[in-house]
Amino acid sequence: MHRVHPVDCDDPDSGIEYARRFGSAGLHAVGSCAWGPADDDVVDSYLRVRGVAGLRVVDASVLPFQVSGNTAAPVMAVGWIAGDLIAGS
Repeated sequence: MHRVHPVDCDDPDSGIEYARRFGSAGLHAVGSCAWGPADDDVVDSYLRVRGVAGLRVVDASVLPFQVSGNTAAPVMAVGWIAGDLIAGS
């Protein structure tokens, strides 16, 4: 079987066919740095890493579970929250 290479996709139909046959949904790592008030949460409520001065985590790893859609918007929200926390507002 000849595997179509993406550069061989010269129109939308062949691009869609390539994606259907060889594409996959990527996984976004979330939840590896729990964000919460408990002492065993990696990140405190100000997104600071417990036990490491001057370090914050501001990415999808602080989310408690994989969202059902794209992670871009929730991660942007975490960024906005972090900006407010850092600015002290």
